[in-house]
Amino acid sequence: MTIGTSWGSGSARGPQFMDKSDGFYGRLEEPERRLLEKDEALLRGRRRSRRKLKTSSDDADDQVLIRDKKMKMEEGDVMKVMKRNTLKMYRKAFRRGWEAFMANIYNVTTATSKKKHQHNLVLAEFR
Repeated sequence: MTIGTSWGSGSARGPQFMDKSDGFYGRLEEPERRLLEKDEALLRGRRRSRRKLKTSSDDADDQVLIRDKKMKMEEGDVMKVMKRNTLKMYRKAFRRGWEAFMANIYNVTTATSKKKHQHNLVLAEFR
């Protein structure tokens, strides 16, 4: 049996990679290979550009995250300063209130002791 013949019909048939048209029988793989190579080159280029886009978008995302972290740190620093200032104000107010309270107690006790002293003096005069 010859290559490419069929058992049933007995007619010769060409290999599948051959062009069945009349005339030149060249391999179809060569032009297809060139097209495939071009397609692969395009795909590689697209993959590279996607990678570049992905890395650039990742870099942009990283920059946003870093900026957000800095802003949070700055906000945290601002909050710390505000807390510190508020605490200072409360301490000042407490100290002033305490000093006023102690001054009032001193005045009351000295005033009462003066009154008692004066009362004792008046009693002493009547005796």
